[in-house]
Amino acid sequence: MGLIPLIIGCKTNKKASEQSSNESTEQQTKVKKYKDPGRLSVTLKPEADPKVLESEFQDYLLAVQSQTSRSQNRFLFNYDMALISEKKLIKKLNKHLLVLVVETISLPKGFIHSAESTPVRKAKPTR
Repeated sequence: MGLIPLIIGCKTNKKASEQSSNESTEQQTKVKKYKDPGRLSVTLKPEADPKVLESEFQDYLLAVQSQTSRSQNRFLFNYDMALISEKKLIKKLNKHLLVLVVETISLPKGFIHSAESTPVRKAKPTR
């Protein structure tokens, strides 16, 4: 009887792993749709759901990339800078009832945004 809970536990973990993998693939698909990907760090009120912002700002392809702080309820969002300027989006987000703080994500000199979630260093010109 000791093996039955273990087997059930493995199946549950497998389902959770598959669900996480599907969400990750879904997120990567969203990111690749961006013509000019931008990033913002957004701190939400406690217990606020970031999916609410995604749905309300879907015109700008706003999407949660990751939760950067569980204790502060802070998330990293991607959006399409070709659809709205960073300044305008920050202004709109700051007016939202669920938002506490919006911060820009600046990249070190020599880096550019890529279609993936990781910044890419610019290639050095060849002479």
